[in-house]
Amino acid sequence: MTLIFLALQINSNRSSFNVRAEEMHQNYVEQQKELTKSEMEAVLRTIDYKRSLLEEETQLTARNRTREALRTAWNIYNQNWQASPAAVREMILQALSPLNIEENGAYYFIYRQNDGISLLNGEKIKDDDSLTYSEPFEPFDWIIGTGLSLNNREARLKKELLKQIGANRYGKHNNGYFFVGTWEGINLAHGSQPELVGTDLWETEDSRGTKTSQALIALAKQPEGGFTEFWWPKPDTGEERPKIVYARGIPDWEWLIGTGVYLDDIDEGIKELENQLNKELYEDLRNTVFLTLIVMVSIILSFRLITNWILKDLSQFSSYFDKAAHEDKEIGPSELRFEELYQMAASANHLLREKIEAQKSMQDEKDRYKALHEATFGGVMLHEKGIILDCNESLTQITGYSPEELIGMNGLNLLIPKSREIVLHYIENHHEEGYETIGLRKDGTKYPLVLRTKEINYKGRDIRVTEVRDITKRKKAEEDLRNILQSLPIAVVLTNEENKVAFRNNSFTELFGYSEEEVSSIDQWWNRAYPDDKVRERGLLIWGEALKEARAEGSYFGPFDTTITCRDGSLKNAENYGIPLGDSLLSLFVDVTDRKRLEEERLTLDKLKTLGTLAGGLAHDFNNILTGLYGNVSLAKSELDPNHPSYPFIDAAEESMDTATRLTNQLLTFAKGGAPIKQSLSLGDLISKVVNFNLSGSNVKLQMTLPENLWLAHVDQGQMQQVFGNLTINALHAMPQGGHISLTLENQKLSGGQIPELDGGNYIKISLSDEGSGISPEHLERIFDPYFTTKETGSGLGLATTYSIVRRHGGHISVKSRLGKGTTFILYLPALSKDKPDSRAPSPLPQASHFGEAKILVMDDEAIIRKTLEKMLNQFSYTVETCAEGKKAMELYKHAYEKGEKFDLVILDLTIPGGIGGKETARHILNFDKEAKIVISSGYADEQLMADHEKNGLAGVIAKPYTMTILQETLARFLEA
Repeated sequence: MTLIFLALQINSNRSSFNVRAEEMHQNYVEQQKELTKSEMEAVLRTIDYKRSLLEEETQLTARNRTREALRTAWNIYNQNWQASPAAVREMILQALSPLNIEENGAYYFIYRQNDGISLLNGEKIKDDDSLTYSEPFEPFDWIIGTGLSLNNREARLKKELLKQIGANRYGKHNNGYFFVGTWEGINLAHGSQPELVGTDLWETEDSRGTKTSQALIALAKQPEGGFTEFWWPKPDTGEERPKIVYARGIPDWEWLIGTGVYLDDIDEGIKELENQLNKELYEDLRNTVFLTLIVMVSIILSFRLITNWILKDLSQFSSYFDKAAHEDKEIGPSELRFEELYQMAASANHLLREKIEAQKSMQDEKDRYKALHEATFGGVMLHEKGIILDCNESLTQITGYSPEELIGMNGLNLLIPKSREIVLHYIENHHEEGYETIGLRKDGTKYPLVLRTKEINYKGRDIRVTEVRDITKRKKAEEDLRNILQSLPIAVVLTNEENKVAFRNNSFTELFGYSEEEVSSIDQWWNRAYPDDKVRERGLLIWGEALKEARAEGSYFGPFDTTITCRDGSLKNAENYGIPLGDSLLSLFVDVTDRKRLEEERLTLDKLKTLGTLAGGLAHDFNNILTGLYGNVSLAKSELDPNHPSYPFIDAAEESMDTATRLTNQLLTFAKGGAPIKQSLSLGDLISKVVNFNLSGSNVKLQMTLPENLWLAHVDQGQMQQVFGNLTINALHAMPQGGHISLTLENQKLSGGQIPELDGGNYIKISLSDEGSGISPEHLERIFDPYFTTKETGSGLGLATTYSIVRRHGGHISVKSRLGKGTTFILYLPALSKDKPDSRAPSPLPQASHFGEAKILVMDDEAIIRKTLEKMLNQFSYTVETCAEGKKAMELYKHAYEKGEKFDLVILDLTIPGGIGGKETARHILNFDKEAKIVISSGYADEQLMADHEKNGLAGVIAKPYTMTILQETLARFLEA
């Protein structure tokens, strides 16, 4: 019957499960919404409460600080009563003037009551955000007060609230979190993704296209906020999942605060319910079966139990007096099953309890004394004039002596001889503070210990109680800690309450170079690490306030980003942390010089990319203009006799256009494409020629070191000439009185990560040093910035161009400099495994000649270029057709091909705004006619096409702008091929 009932119960529970699951789904969503709203209300109440206290706390702080200033004034007035009033007034003003108050923007002020003239910082009283408190100072008829900035304190409150909100967690699995942002979309705090703090999320979309930040901000601007749904990554898996989010706003701060729940957690809740139900069904079945067995066994055993009860009662009563004498054990009335025996058992137990109580009273006295005697972590001895009267077990364990040996012994014999005199001195002078000394065990071993002694009156005699604490483990722990700190890769310094250096690790000396004698105190450190007075004063102020706050809160401070002057004069960037340890301070310095340099290099790259976009566009447009100018000037020149009076002016115009072309080539270095056209060559020969050429006629000499087995480099010859030309000219300008340039080339095999941002492999290292005036640290950080220069006539593009070229070659460039000592540029360029120069040099241009029957198709979006190019080509007796974009060029080529009158050469402009450009047009024509001869022409080299034209099936390239002569010679080579 039980099993049948259980089966029916399981079936009933299973039938109702689906209904319960659906109800749970709905209820769970509503519960989670109510939970998020409840948690949100708690956060908002906290914010409101702390904001309500802000002005009250500010008033209290202002009052306290004012009264501190008044106490200072009164102390000076009372201590200098013999001085003149004017001198006392000056002393008070000088004492209060430099005093700092813990909040930024806080200040003291003093003014006279009779005429209102301000004596100290009076003008600051007018600040709109200041709250002031003042009281009279009667001796001089002054008003002394304090002003505090409410804005600054509110800013600090915001910072504390953001930290608290970001750390807040709630929910069953503690997976609920909050996030805070501004109404402009800037994230201020995030409980699961702290890396988002400070980022702009205005345009952030989920995978369904919902702009999450904008939706939340719209809800936050409503009076009661609201709920919304979108997809967002889960903190535990990083997978994007649907989420219900509740958002509220703080309008006067323009803050959005949000929190929510992931919808797939509901399914997990239902799964947990199903598991629980199955577990309950299993438990019901197991309990029912077990109960059935119990009932059956109980019936069988019940008869036997009744018999055992009777026998047990009789047996207990017969053995009572034996147990009472030897075991002090009572007869439990609950153990007796018959009423007749209860009264006898009660009387017997009463007698036994009186006996036990008497014995317990005596034992308590013994136990109390023993507990007090042994209740210490160290050894304890009672002694009179040094002779031990009693001791505890711990003392025997520490010293190795037995209690019998210790009692009667002179306690000074438990110390090494050198320690006995000082301990005796402390005893004679009734010293009760703990102090360290060295103990001596019975086996002759020494150990560190702490003694603490107190005098007591015992039976009318003055005796001393001394605690002996073995501190061997503590000393070992201190030594282990010292070894750990010594081995840390970060600089560690411990200063004591007197601001003296008590410990420094090897990393500190290695990082900054200062010896123990040079930096033995905090004052010496500040003077050497920050030699500039203003920097040191500002740093001390910030550091002092942070230390004061950390000690008050029992926490640490930092990190502070700081620039430290090392012993050799170099500068190191470091993050400084401070950990107060009572009156001592543990300072940590993490070297971030390389990280700062990488950040600066990354910033330089970003600047170059931004400038490249602008420079590429400008160069493209300018080269198009120059192409029209070149072409028309060339046409005009071809019509003039060399003896014509205007011919020199045409020549001068061409020279000016050459100068303009060189400028656009520099701009193109920054452009999006600008890919180097590389060939294998020896850098030693190239650099030697470039440097010697630039030094010719100067009083600067070259000292060059070049190995015989120098690897080859795969570089753009023209761009490398530009790099080392720029570096040589910079060095030349740095040494107007003459000097030497040292140039060293060497093979270098690098492992991955050895030089930041370089892969492992073979490189050629080039070091170029001068003996010039050097570069100041503030300028050194911006040396590769575009348009940054310290020269009156410089453009600021030289080193920026150099940086861009080296990076495009897959290399690395860095600079080191010291004022008055010179500058060194260090370059790494990838090396080749080949040992011979590349023989694939461009073939020489053929002599210009006419190919009168050639038919040429020209595509360019600029009308003036089409017209000019058509006239130039007509001069060579070529037949020309022109068009403005790629689609028309494809149609013209296909039409001519089908008629059997295909074009001998096609010239395509690479970039066509709003239309099909040269690259796509060339691909289409080559798919149609693999034998087509196509030349790409551009004022802006896009991607790798200009450098890798052969790989794309092109006959060649011609860069804008070009003269009529260059056009003729280039086309002659293409047509002849």
